[in-house]
Amino acid sequence: MSYNYYYGFDDLFPPGFGIAGTLAAVFVVLIVVWLLLMAYAILSYVLSSLGFYTMAKRRGIRNYGLAWVPIANYWIIGSLADQYDLAVKGRENGYRRKLLTMAIIYCCVCFAVMILSMIWGFVSADSSAGNALSFAPMIAAFFVMMILAVVLMVFYYIALYKVFNSCNPNTSTTFLVLTIVVSVTFPFFVFADRNKDLGFPAAAAPAPDMSAGAYSAEPAVQQAAAAIPAAPVPEAPVPEDAVPVSADVPADADPADPQDEEPADAPEEDPEDSDTPDA
Repeated sequence: MSYNYYYGFDDLFPPGFGIAGTLAAVFVVLIVVWLLLMAYAILSYVLSSLGFYTMAKRRGIRNYGLAWVPIANYWIIGSLADQYDLAVKGRENGYRRKLLTMAIIYCCVCFAVMILSMIWGFVSADSSAGNALSFAPMIAAFFVMMILAVVLMVFYYIALYKVFNSCNPNTSTTFLVLTIVVSVTFPFFVFADRNKDLGFPAAAAPAPDMSAGAYSAEPAVQQAAAAIPAAPVPEAPVPEDAVPVSADVPADADPADPQDEEPADAPEEDPEDSDTPDA
């Protein structure tokens, strides 16, 4: 009795599939995963952009349409954070300028790293000296890119916490922690808080900074005016000797002037009661 322990390459795949069937199944799975990622990316972009757009428009941020533009939306996030600091602390920290500047520099460094990687790929076939010469700048640019990414994320999360705190202080810490740990939840938090202003002082609208030119005062002024109740107008005291004005007496008539008084109608005389003798 003999046993055959020989296994071919086809035995690694499920029966009936073979190499072609397995590769086709893997390809289908990859396509499905890619479609799901693209669907989430589009949904995340729409929800987060709509959330920041609504916040900026309601609070009087100028150029609120930048919330739909990648990289430029850092200006809107920083403006919302600066507006919150201005309303609560009386001063702003310039997060809109910091975030936008670091985001632009970070994108430029990433582009430089990509170009250097392509150059290194072409030069790597040459001598070892040329290979080392092209590899060193790419490594330096990569470290600069990582440092910028860390600094940008720190300032971004600080500004994002201020935005969450301006919307709802009770959930700001939870939303920030979940955004850092589970980043897929971030767009849903922004969309849920788009119409909330619970973090601002009571009976006070978001305070615009007119000198900086980043905010518009119209929505804030309207909200502040609506929040302040109208003061009651005191009535003028009425003197005790005042004579009430009747509908039959002119308003400009003087009660003490006898000329203003109309004489009463005289009774008609009866000819029989007259004292004049008959002729």
